[in-house]
Amino acid sequence: GRTNGFRFSPDNRTLATADSENLVRLWDLHSGQEVKRYRGTAVDFGEDGKVLVLGVMDGTPLLRNLESGAETRFSSGGTTAIVDLVVTMDGRKGLAAMEDGTVKLWDLTTGQILRSIAGPAESSIAISQTGGLLATASGGDSSIAIWEFVTGRKLLFLKPPHGTDADVQDRTGLS
Repeated sequence: GRTNGFRFSPDNRTLATADSENLVRLWDLHSGQEVKRYRGTAVDFGEDGKVLVLGVMDGTPLLRNLESGAETRFSSGGTTAIVDLVVTMDGRKGLAAMEDGTVKLWDLTTGQILRSIAGPAESSIAISQTGGLLATASGGDSSIAIWEFVTGRKLLFLKPPHGTDADVQDRTGLS
């Protein structure tokens, strides 16, 4: 299936990929071989790389301990599938872009939803390195919203102009 998202482990030894067939795969970057496979729609690593955070079709993230294999499922979730997710730098919170366009902020230590943001976030999300800003992307109109994720306050809305293929110039070239 088509790769929807991917994340490097903190030690850069493993790449986790999520694909359109609802599979998350872990790849050893030294050998190039697939080493594990899980069901999931989105993926990120916890801060230490020992925990994998998986988005699933039922809208609830789950934690998978990569050393023990133990799985922690949350009781509170979204109402639609998770399409992308990202873990904060401290590993204590997870933000998930939901299929319905909302973003859910989870406390990964308690499993509770701390905040729901209206979005749009139908395709992907990212957080800033300092962890204070959230970017959400709409799948329909290519718009991007920038948020202060702790408060849920929208700071900026970016909407690229729509043009024709003739308006886009290819600036790459061979020399």
